Amino acid sequence: MPSSLTASRLPPLPGNNPGRLSWGESLEWNVGLLETIRLDNCDKALIRQIEQLRTSGETGRTLPPPPECSLLTKDAQKEH
Repeated sequence: MPSSLTASRLPPLPGNNPGRLSWGESLEWNVGLLETIRLDNCDKALIRQIEQLRTSGETGRTLPPPPECSLLTKDAQKEH
């Protein structure tokens, strides 16, 4: 199993001044938090697929990406 699927992923830090967020900074921070959640959901779905293939004994078979991974941005897909 690739280590990238089980590695810790930290959410982005909020704004330039963590004690005080502007309205725009809070919106940008929320986008980053949601992207982190999407990436984690994709990782979990990929792990489930790997485990499904492992327990079924099927070798050499590939599955399509799970639906949880279809919403990833192009930058996030490069991470995987």
